[in-house]
Amino acid sequence: MKRTILSIAAAGLVGVAMVSGADTGSASTPTDSGAKVVVKPTASTPSAATRAAIVKAVEKSPLLGEVPPTGVVVNQIRVSSVSGSWASALVAPRSSDVDPAQVVLHHTAKGWTVKDLGTDQVGCGVTTARVRADLRLWGVCAS
Repeated sequence: MKRTILSIAAAGLVGVAMVSGADTGSASTPTDSGAKVVVKPTASTPSAATRAAIVKAVEKSPLLGEVPPTGVVVNQIRVSSVSGSWASALVAPRSSDVDPAQVVLHHTAKGWTVKDLGTDQVGCGVTTARVRADLRLWGVCAS
């Protein structure tokens, strides 16, 4: 009986990892020139204070458009290990009216600021190919 319960629990964890996009391999992302940049997935989960600051920056960003901050959940926050001044997050709708979108943020002396938000080519022309690969941003940058 224990083996069955452990097998079910292990299968559940694998399923959660697949749904959350967890990956223990390397990320390969095409650059603007089409060449591939291979980066080990080392972007990290931020501290509680950094997470709170990033959520606040996303919620007050004009890039949300007409979607109110209460209409989205900010999750999957990562800080780049290539350059700790860059981060990404997923903005998921609380209802089905809006598609999930990725967000790219930059940290300066003034705090975190949203630099790009969208569903494709997020961060293109905003940050480097290495940072995009590290943060696993969606889409290939157009040349």
